[in-house]
Amino acid sequence: TNEPILTTAQSNGLGLWGSWQRQGDFYWEGVLIWLDADTLIRTRTQGRKSLDDFARAFFGVDDGSYATLTYTFDDVVKTLNDVMPYDWAAFLRARLDGHGPGAPLDGLTRGGYRLVYTDKESDFYHSAEAPRKIDDFTFSLGFVVDKESALAEVVWNSPAFAAGLTVGTQIIAVNGFAYEGDRLRDSVRDAAKAGAAPILLLVRKGNRYSTVSMDYHGGLRYPHLQRIAGSPALLDDILAPRK
Repeated sequence: TNEPILTTAQSNGLGLWGSWQRQGDFYWEGVLIWLDADTLIRTRTQGRKSLDDFARAFFGVDDGSYATLTYTFDDVVKTLNDVMPYDWAAFLRARLDGHGPGAPLDGLTRGGYRLVYTDKESDFYHSAEAPRKIDDFTFSLGFVVDKESALAEVVWNSPAFAAGLTVGTQIIAVNGFAYEGDRLRDSVRDAAKAGAAPILLLVRKGNRYSTVSMDYHGGLRYPHLQRIAGSPALLDDILAPRK
């Protein structure tokens, strides 16, 4: 059958292929958009103004009142312009309505950092894996393996997606040996060497077993923020505890 295996995520209404549907991206990209606005204000006002000034003006209305106050897009633009004159309507429309080649990362760059990928996990990345007992290959093979060695997530258009792997598929063996997270990580490292063969996964979906060839040679990839030499570390200032 070609019917997908139902998962807990699907039964909870989240559905499959969350990376394609980008569920909840208004939260995560919203943070990046406002970071973009904050660093822009700080830079253009030489640090005299920040997003805090917008927040005080926009949210600090009728303090103590529980009455609901509605607002429009134009209200947001006007308050931003009161803080710092700029074409905020175009700024917001480009980020809210556009479909750029990637996430809006100008705020990170202006904040003194760039997004890079290395073959080493960050402490934060590892701390997110350990409690959940998962092996996260999101940025390399394109999947997350749960504690039962089943795929908990497959990234849309990733190497795993191209190989036909789907959520719920269980990895039984890696290159002929029983699955272990570290074994797969070692195999991904070895596959990055010149002339290396594809990674072979023995998988089970329902009562069917098959061997899947992962022709991926890009090595392990984990996201990190890297300081841009000579650039003001505005992000450090933004994240610093309030005095």
